[in-house]
Amino acid sequence: MGHGALPMNAKNKSELLFEGFCRDHGLVMSPVDTGPDPTPDYYLRFGEAIVFAEIKQIESELGIDRDGVSSRIVGDHVRQRILEARKQVQVASRAGYPTILLIYNMVDEPFQSFGTERHDFLAAMYGEPTIRLIEGKVAGSFHGKRSELQSAKNTSFGAVGHLRRTNGGAEVTLYENLYARNRVPFDVLPKCFTVVRPEIESVGDQ
Repeated sequence: MGHGALPMNAKNKSELLFEGFCRDHGLVMSPVDTGPDPTPDYYLRFGEAIVFAEIKQIESELGIDRDGVSSRIVGDHVRQRILEARKQVQVASRAGYPTILLIYNMVDEPFQSFGTERHDFLAAMYGEPTIRLIEGKVAGSFHGKRSELQSAKNTSFGAVGHLRRTNGGAEVTLYENLYARNRVPFDVLPKCFTVVRPEIESVGDQ
């Protein structure tokens, strides 16, 4: 094991934070046994409903130039984590279970916002905010290019969320995937989850 490497099966910061969130709110949660095939990290039970969760953390900044100046494309950090988590959530989704991906921002501590704000999640999931002009006048807006979630793309994700450290523990904001193969049962989730459910009318102009 190299210098600074985690021991085999050691939990990282995001996993420990998520487990603490579950304990603090009395959620029924258990790690998923690992095997040769990719699987989600955890499953949660809400009454009769089971939801699988994959946890990812942002550990390096995107878009640093030679002068050390940060620049980025809105949503890129979230897009990258969606791409990384696809295989982990597919096995549970194909078995008929809803899944969520939670992203923890280690780069921007203690703020945990640069690259993981509300507009970053919506842009990564549904496309960049785009203005429609007709004869030089604004005629509407929609989510356009760079969408990772579409009716025929990444339907294994039921929701993508922000796992954020707080003074009292942690909080979770979930952004619904309108194209999910298996919908997250938001009606049975406890109030410790903040849920954002986009309007379908603002999505779809891919």
